Amino acid sequence: MILYNKNGKKIIFAGDSGKKTWDYILNEYKKLVSNIDVLIAPHHGRKSGGNDEYLDILKPKLTLFGNANSEHLDYSSWHNKMLDFITNNQAGSVILDTNGVNGIDIYVTNENFAKKRYRENDTSTHLDTKKYRGLYYIGTI
Repeated sequence: MILYNKNGKKIIFAGDSGKKTWDYILNEYKKLVSNIDVLIAPHHGRKSGGNDEYLDILKPKLTLFGNANSEHLDYSSWHNKMLDFITNNQAGSVILDTNGVNGIDIYVTNENFAKKRYRENDTSTHLDTKKYRGLYYIGTI
């Protein structure tokens, strides 16, 4: 597990972290990992990572799930906790720009996904999903 912190914005790369890892992290570093901005989900969203109690502490504003074709995918914890998430299967590649003035700017390569998500979630005028270097803006965290 890696915690990236820039300008007060926190991204956790969870890798293959399981229950023992999360128990240790939450016991030793709870304050550091509380209320994060982006979580790169453990195990691509598969249930093989143990329970999802860590979500109650992390409270990620956005979770990214990598590509995975598996009958073990399970987003129910995110749905039940009303947490926002994006999958690579939906959005294509997801790019996080941490040099944004107001936070982390989020871009994707799937134009249709970007247009739909932008209309549903963002009222700002930032690039308005216009293609930018092959990417489409979908919001800022």
